[in-house]
Amino acid sequence: MTMYSKEYLQEDNKSALKDFLECILDVKIENIKINNPEIPKNYYDSKFGILDLKVTLNDGILVDVEMQMQNQNNVEQRMPYYMASNYSNTIKEGDPYSECKKSIVISILNFNYYKRNEYHSVARMIFEEPKPEEVVNMGYEKEDKYATKYLEMHIIDLPKFKKKNPEMHTKIAQ
Repeated sequence: MTMYSKEYLQEDNKSALKDFLECILDVKIENIKINNPEIPKNYYDSKFGILDLKVTLNDGILVDVEMQMQNQNNVEQRMPYYMASNYSNTIKEGDPYSECKKSIVISILNFNYYKRNEYHSVARMIFEEPKPEEVVNMGYEKEDKYATKYLEMHIIDLPKFKKKNPEMHTKIAQ
């Protein structure tokens, strides 16, 4: 049995993690930093959390990768909580809001949670269709679709993925 140094394993893991994140997020990642996975308490009675994996990408984008083996019926509440907690901790007192960094949560679920046909669902804050009585013609040819580009959730449903990829020959499967 060969013993590997902690640094070698960490770099090897970073490379695999980088490949995984590039596939999921469909971006080129230049650098990656694995962070302390704790979500600090902001107030004495606020909730403390520990993420599975907390990573900083390229220009400060914060990514939380979570693996849920059993359905505890809290995915819908847990993902936005982690995303918002990470987002709110990207700046400190006195920093301008323009310094906020994008927060992404990737939840890998060993069960099907949402009634969706794809195994990789991406959720962002989008504007709903307006009520006809609220429409004001401002002459915009194309309206904004997203309320913000700074919050994003990715849901990977493993049962759907396995059904779609029984041979497991794609880069993401590997």
